[in-house]
Amino acid sequence: MRAWALVVVIVLAACSRGPDETALRERIDAMVEAVEAREPRAFMEGVSADFAGDEGLDRERLQGYLRAQLLRNASIGVTVLSTDLTLHGERATVVHGVLLSGGEGGLLPDRLRRLRIESGWRFGEDGWQLYAARWQPDAE
Repeated sequence: MRAWALVVVIVLAACSRGPDETALRERIDAMVEAVEAREPRAFMEGVSADFAGDEGLDRERLQGYLRAQLLRNASIGVTVLSTDLTLHGERATVVHGVLLSGGEGGLLPDRLRRLRIESGWRFGEDGWQLYAARWQPDAE
């Protein structure tokens, strides 16, 4: 489930914001929608080629893990508990508190996990790209 956290590292919140922040939140929202729609290619469009995550996770391993989670879970859900986004020019840090759920699609999920995810983003030719992420259980 560790890499699954990264898959859903992406979360959205909307209000009036500057164009860079709005574009990043739109990218994050599109990636979340891609996971929930079971479209791993669409999700991976937002992940940079040099992505680095916890425990040596690179882009290729992230993509494999995402596919495995989609096979394992008939439904995947992400509940955003909090979002803190900080822009640094063409880079950004996003910290999310999320509740992840997965299972066979019944009334109640088979698996639940609450995580704190910190992700690094940068703006380039392909728009905002996820280039780094760390996650840990969130006790709050």
